[in-house]
Amino acid sequence: MISPNANELTTQEAASLLCISRHSLLDMMEENILPYRKVGVRRRVLISDINDYLKRQRVRRIELVK
Repeated sequence: MISPNANELTTQEAASLLCISRHSLLDMMEENILPYRKVGVRRRVLISDINDYLKRQRVRRIELVK
């Protein structure tokens, strides 16, 4: 469960939110599609970065339909 006060997510939480596999999320991170920061050996994703990504995807879909 995602904490209501959290502004960062684990990779598993972020993948679940995006409805993709964790492996796909890690690929997106490595390809610089989705920014992240490392905390030790673990990666964290900002909720705002996920929202920005989703907005970009919506705009892209709309442009493809035109």
